[in-house]
Amino acid sequence: MRYRASSITSLALCLAVAAGACGRAREAKPAAESVKAAVPAQVTPVESPGALAIRREAQAYFDQARASFVARDVASSAKALRDAAGFFRAQAESASAGAQKALEKSASELGLLSADVDGGKTKVVASLDYVFARAQIAEARNHYLRANSALQKYDNARVGAELTMAVDHFQRAVKDGGETLGSAATKALADTRAAAAELMKGTIVARKDLDKTMAAFGKEIEGLGTKLERRKA
Repeated sequence: MRYRASSITSLALCLAVAAGACGRAREAKPAAESVKAAVPAQVTPVESPGALAIRREAQAYFDQARASFVARDVASSAKALRDAAGFFRAQAESASAGAQKALEKSASELGLLSADVDGGKTKVVASLDYVFARAQIAEARNHYLRANSALQKYDNARVGAELTMAVDHFQRAVKDGGETLGSAATKALADTRAAAAELMKGTIVARKDLDKTMAAFGKEIEGLGTKLERRKA
């Protein structure tokens, strides 16, 4: 994929900041074959460069549930799982139709797992990990679809941030599910993360290249989701 820095855009931004211009960024109308990145607003790294400051995560609940389960603190583990289920229900309420079903399913699965842990029915930590992996891929899909929506609005800083989060969740799903990545998936992730970083720092990205990168990543999300559906402890 090829990128070229937008020096004109950078100069304009510097002048705007110097003049104290803090109003709403105007939507750019890109040429047919390119996408001009918008200015990222108040970006704070969370896991990856460019992740949004407003990023909300269920990871803390997952970590607590797993650690408590390993420590045989059943009540604490079950509570963390219930909290995670509530998080995913809230996520589903604001998600697009394409992501909503998977998020709702994860909320339900986390709720059932909480009851099983609390009742002593869950015996191995892998039971938690596989549920977490499916929840992570549901989140990856959610952020991927948000990136597509932002792309249609030419909000390319948001595209970059959403893709960054999608890749992070994908990689967590791989880890929690005990999966390994082939060369095609590895390339798709690397290309997507690179494109996301360029978009967030104000680089012009060829639209045909971005479309190709996002299509490849979307295919990997669906493929991993299918694999994880079959994983049971």
